[in-house]
Amino acid sequence: MFRFLYRAKQYSLTQFGRYIGLFLVSFVFLSACSNLRPAESPVVIPEVVVKPEIVIQPVVPEIIKPANISVLVSSTAKVYGHIADKLEASKNFRITKYVMSGYDNRDAQLLAAIQESPNKQVVVIGLRAARSAMRLLHKQVIFCQVFDHKNEQLSSGNMKGVSILPSADKLLKDWKIISPGIRKIVLITGTGLDNYINSAKQAAERNGIDLTHLEVNTDKEYLYTTKNLPLDVQGFWLLPDNRVLSLQVLKDVMAFNSKAGRQMVVFNRDLLSFGGLMSTEPDLDEVSMLIKKRLANARGLDHVPGEDVVLLNEHQLSINKKVAGQLGIVIPEKFMAKVYD
Repeated sequence: MFRFLYRAKQYSLTQFGRYIGLFLVSFVFLSACSNLRPAESPVVIPEVVVKPEIVIQPVVPEIIKPANISVLVSSTAKVYGHIADKLEASKNFRITKYVMSGYDNRDAQLLAAIQESPNKQVVVIGLRAARSAMRLLHKQVIFCQVFDHKNEQLSSGNMKGVSILPSADKLLKDWKIISPGIRKIVLITGTGLDNYINSAKQAAERNGIDLTHLEVNTDKEYLYTTKNLPLDVQGFWLLPDNRVLSLQVLKDVMAFNSKAGRQMVVFNRDLLSFGGLMSTEPDLDEVSMLIKKRLANARGLDHVPGEDVVLLNEHQLSINKKVAGQLGIVIPEKFMAKVYD
């Protein structure tokens, strides 16, 4: 019995010891674990992406080589020379100029030289040069200082021009401001000016002016028509139509209208001394500019684009102060710089 109890006690102590040992081991383990920090998340350093530097290249303007053109001038007249000089002064063109002499053999040689030239574009100044240029082949031709291009049949697919006549719109607008009472005017010319006359009629209507256009065939008919105009015609507009206006008839027409007390618009400032109230002339700088524009628009093509003849948008105005006073016209302050003595 005692042996049994002793063994039982011994077993219990042994078992108890095991429990104590297990507890101590567990305690130590838990204590150790309690001192351990949870593993920290790794610090992620963002990758720095270095973008390549964008180098903006400077814009290099396109270099346009000057165009080589031939210029054929009808004569040494000052008005022709001014246009040729303007073209020569342009950096966009390299000019080879030919001046006609009026001698057929010499002028034929000039035309042959232009035909053989590698220059595809040709500017012709004046009627004589324009007529000669009609014989050129495989060239682009721009003509100017030609009054009657229609009857001369100058225009074609590769030959077109710039008008010789100043802006009708600007003239009639200025005329109405200078002389507000102007209501009825007459314009006499030869045939073939439909484009310009239509433009003039539209401008007259916009400015409250009744414009009558009459066509004649000779200078005698011009004078006769002038002398038989209605008495209520207040203004007479002269264009440089040498087909129907000789020098003598020009003087007679101006003298007649001056005596009739009519306001006359002439085409040259020098004619103001014969009784003209105003002169209206083309702005030659504008003519040169339009020629350059037509050349540029046609470059690289096999034809000249656009209308047969481009009309001008400006004019050069001069006013005769003495005649204005005789007609009872007070020149507005804005036009005093246009007074020509």
